[in-house]
Parts: sequence; C-alpha cells; structure tokens
Amino acid sequence: MKKLFTTLSNIWKIEDLRARILFTLLCLLIYRIGSFIVLPGVDSASLDDAQAKEGLLGLLNMFAGGSFSRASIFALGVMPYISASIVVQLLGIAVPYFQKLQKEGESGRKKINQVTRYLTIIITALQAIGYVRSQISPDALVMFTILIVQGVRKIPVQYAKKIVGAKQYGGVRQYIPLKVNAAGVMPIIFAQAIMFIPTTISSFFPSMQSSFLAAFSDYTSLTYNLTFAFMIIAFTFFYTAITVNPVQMSDDMKKNGGFVPGVKPGKTTGDYIDALAEEFIRDNGGIPAFLNYHGFPYSLCISLNDQVVHGFPSEYEIRDGDIVSVDCGVILNEFFGDSAYTFPIGNVDTETLKLLEVTKECLNRGIEKAVVGMRVGDVGFAVQEHAEKNGFGVVKELVGHGVGVKLHEKPEVPNYGKRGSGIKLEEGMVIAIEPMINAGKAGVKFWEDGWTVSTVDQKVSAHYEHTVAIKKGKADVLSTFEYIEQVLQQKD
Repeated sequence: MKKLFTTLSNIWKIEDLRARILFTLLCLLIYRIGSFIVLPGVDSASLDDAQAKEGLLGLLNMFAGGSFSRASIFALGVMPYISASIVVQLLGIAVPYFQKLQKEGESGRKKINQVTRYLTIIITALQAIGYVRSQISPDALVMFTILIVQGVRKIPVQYAKKIVGAKQYGGVRQYIPLKVNAAGVMPIIFAQAIMFIPTTISSFFPSMQSSFLAAFSDYTSLTYNLTFAFMIIAFTFFYTAITVNPVQMSDDMKKNGGFVPGVKPGKTTGDYIDALAEEFIRDNGGIPAFLNYHGFPYSLCISLNDQVVHGFPSEYEIRDGDIVSVDCGVILNEFFGDSAYTFPIGNVDTETLKLLEVTKECLNRGIEKAVVGMRVGDVGFAVQEHAEKNGFGVVKELVGHGVGVKLHEKPEVPNYGKRGSGIKLEEGMVIAIEPMINAGKAGVKFWEDGWTVSTVDQKVSAHYEHTVAIKKGKADVLSTFEYIEQVLQQKD
C-alpha cells in the first residue's frame, strides 16, 4: 500500500500528468453535475412514475450513467461519440480521403479526431430529438465485457539488425498484442440494441402486440437467444474486419524490417506480381487485357508447375525448382498484344530445363513458318514435330489465335497439324503463337474455377508466346523476350 501511495505521489509531481488528471476529474465532475440537471420543460415528477426498465432506451440509459432516465442535459452520454467513431472507422475503409489521413501520422489523426468531434455534435443533435427515459442494470454486461476484452494473443515479431555507423539498431523481438476479441463489446451493444427494437415498438404501440414481438420480449426463449447469438457473431466478424487490418500490419512490419518468425509478411508473391504488372501497364498508357475478360479477376495468368495456363495467384509459396508461367495481355492504342514466358526458379532439374528449352524452340520454329503463303497447319506441324521428337506432349485442347482489335480473333492457330492444311496466312494478319508443351502426357484437365488448366498426370508444363505479324519472307515478332532474358542472365 505504501508503494502505491509513493507511486501516486510521484505521478502528482509530474506537471503534465497532474494537469491531465485534474482535467479528467473536472470533466467527470461536470458530467455528474450535468446528469442531475433536468432539461427545461420536462416534468421530473412524471419521470419518476414511469417504470420501463428494459429495452433499447434502457441500454442508452446504462451508457449515460442513469442520466437518460432523469432527462438530464447529458442524457445521451458517450453514445454519440461512439457512433461517430464507428462511422469514421467505416469511412477509413471505404473512402480514399480517410484512408490517406490514416497514413499521414499525427497530422492525419488530428484531422480524423476533428471530423469525429464534428460528427459527434451532429449525431447528438439527431439523437436528442428522440430522447426518452428508462433504466437498466449494467452489472452483468460489465462482468462479461471484462472477461472477453482482456484476452490477448501475443504474436512475436522479430526485427532485423541494422548497423548505422558504429551503432547497432533493431535485432530485438517484440509482440503484436492481438486481442482475442478485437471488436470489444461493440458487437454486443449493436446486437442488444437491435434486439430491443421489437420490445420498444410494442411499448409505443400496444395494439401491435403479436407472437413475433412476444418471442423477442422473452429473454429465455430459444428464438431470442439464437437470434441474439447470431447477431453478436456477425457484428464481431464485421467489426474485427474493420479494426484489424493485416495488410497494413504487414506493410508496417516490412517498412521497419520486422517479420513474424516462420511467416512472411505482406501479400502473396502472385498478388504482388499481378499488382506490379497492372501498375506498370497503366503507367505506360496501356490497359490490362486479361483483367475482367469474361470475368477473369487478374491482370496476369500465373501458372505453376503442372498448371498449363490461366492460373490464379495463390497462397502457394514458390520453392526452389519450381517453374512459373506468366501470360500477359495488353491493350495499347486500341490494339491487343499477347505474350507468355515460363520462368525457372532456382535449381531446376535437367529434364524440366530441357522442356523449357524445347518449348521455346517450338515457338521459334512456329514463327519461322508464319509467313505469307504458308498455312496455320504448317505452323502447328512445326511445333508438334519438334516437341514430340523430344519426347514431350503437345496440348491440343488449347490453341493460339488471331489478335488485333480483339484479344481472340480468327484464325485459330493450333500447336499441331498437317503441312499445307488450314487457313492460308496473308500479309497483315497478326496471330499469337503459343506452344503449350507437357513433360508427360498431352492431356489436360479443367479446374472447377472455370479457368485453370493443368496436366492430367501432374507433370510440369511450359508455355511461351509471341504476338506475330505475317509478312513476306520473315515474320515480324511484335513482342520480345529480350528484357526478360537480360535479367535472367544477370541473376545467373
């Protein structure tokens, strides 16, 4: 006890803390005095005769410290401020202006607090119009709140060491105090408020009494408790999604060199690559051709290992020895372009490297036949012959295509065929030649997502693609692998 008094005495000696304590006590004193001052024109004697102690209005009275039942000038308590805070948090999710403020540090927080205060005044004015009185005991709610809110899961965060001059910074382990119930008591408040609505309506309009309203007036009924439980869970999920932003947390950790041991912070590699590609395309005046094409949700097709084409970014962690096919389409000056490349990741086995090499050779052999006077069958035959000669399977369910003012135009350009068959190639035609070659069987299967295609035997598949303009003597390749292969050579 002596230590407690010593601590309090030391706190009182600090001028800033002393000023804050006095200000807080003054606010409490003003509020308590105001809670006993009855609004002008209200008959306090009539208020004492009313016995309604349950319902939505009773919940408001609890948060107002009993001043709601006395029709005091501070009857609304902190509820308007809580409501304003919730609205501002929601705006921070949906409105870019508030998202920007949240990232501006202290200055942004000051503006957000200012908006919250203004909104509190507006909400107070609106709620005051519907002001009535009632009362409820808060004991059970307070006990339950304490038990739930105090639970915390400590997520370890390790920060990398940094050497600045002769000093070392970081290298320490801290924790993210992630609350078990991050939403706090707010879901209970929301759910309880809504559950009180039928009771409140029936008290205002006795003629509307019904079995439905009666079920929500009986706190022991199955209907009441099931509905109440469902609403608490729903509001908890919704409020937690608003208040806990894992993307922001991971971004902050990355900026400060932090990470959760065993877990990589931030978006998946696929999401990051897709976002980066979309940004690059748009910054250079283009439009991602694949994004929303027949509902496709990404700017790139990212296909891993046994996925042939049309793969989605996923939670899969790319490993040493994997191969990743990236297919990209762009609209520029109202014309479409289409290209794909398969990347080896780290130490890829010899057979897979051979598959990549042969598939690229298939593409080049197909391009050699893409000249005026030849036919699409000649292109397909060149691809098929080289692939099968090396023991690989040629996908036949998916083919190349014409490309121009649309992403997919006629003619179809199969990766198989007979010499001299198919549509004759004419000058000015633009086609996408894209060999899809499997290490094993040629067959494929289509996934339930409606897009992803993979090999039937789960062996790897490679995919290379160029957009090619048909000309006399030699095709004009409109896409390029030059920059990709320069980077790959630098890494080697």
